Amino acid sequence: MRQCAAEPALAPMAADVLLVTQDLMESGAHRQPYASAASAVAEEARRGGDPRTEGRARVVLGQVHHLAGRVERAREEAERAHALGAAADDALTLGYAPNLLGLLAIFHGRHRAAAACFTQALGAFRDDGNRYGETAMLMNLGRAQLGLGQTESAIAASEQSVELWRGLGATLRLANGYYALGLALHEAGRHDEALERFHQGLVMFQESRQPYWTGMTHFRMATAHLAAARAPAAAAHGERALVLLRDIGGDRRVAGVLSVLARALRRLGQQERAHTCWQDALSLFERVGSPEAAHVRDLLAHAGNP
Repeated sequence: MRQCAAEPALAPMAADVLLVTQDLMESGAHRQPYASAASAVAEEARRGGDPRTEGRARVVLGQVHHLAGRVERAREEAERAHALGAAADDALTLGYAPNLLGLLAIFHGRHRAAAACFTQALGAFRDDGNRYGETAMLMNLGRAQLGLGQTESAIAASEQSVELWRGLGATLRLANGYYALGLALHEAGRHDEALERFHQGLVMFQESRQPYWTGMTHFRMATAHLAAARAPAAAAHGERALVLLRDIGGDRRVAGVLSVLARALRRLGQQERAHTCWQDALSLFERVGSPEAAHVRDLLAHAGNP
């Protein structure tokens, strides 16, 4: 792919290939090659004065940074991509860039801003007749609604996205739809239903060889089992999530897994292991400047030494 970037005439094709093969990048196994290729394509397009190609490449680069937990770099690339997409009047970039900004807003707990970004992206995809992009935005809008306390709306949006993904035959995105629906059902206190949807997504993620999403689904299943007072199952899923995400999930996501695992281990009476997990989580939260560090610090202070 880097060789394509070295040929100005091939840069537009390379950017499009990167966009349509994002599923490989999302797995977590090929992020560095994607980052190198997207950077090379973006730089070649910048030198050649091609904002359309540069914008598309920067969308991919921003997504790589987002999945790796490098949220500030992801935001910078998404904002640059959006400006380039506007300059080129490129509907694809004008959909993908606000979508990425919305995902980053959710990461920071800014759900109202996320909803606005997803709504903007939804309009761009609809104007372009892009059913795939439109369905993705309906699913992500449900995530934002969930953060705003609009649980029933989030469930309805997630159910709609599942049906649309099924109709489109998009297996991996259908798995994402089940994941989003599981989150909404869990938030509504319907933990067993949530676990059913998470399991449906988990099977598809495993069949698609997606270690990142497999790990994230194990994490969500751990959280649901914990809420349902099933500590052994929560610990088992938490440990699987940790193995899968430790090297590809980014510090903040790994810290979240460690926190859930610690809670499960404490309920199982494994105080020493729980204490170690919370200490590791605190270190990671502090490294990324997460406000969640204060909560873990308080837990450790009240728990004392094991």
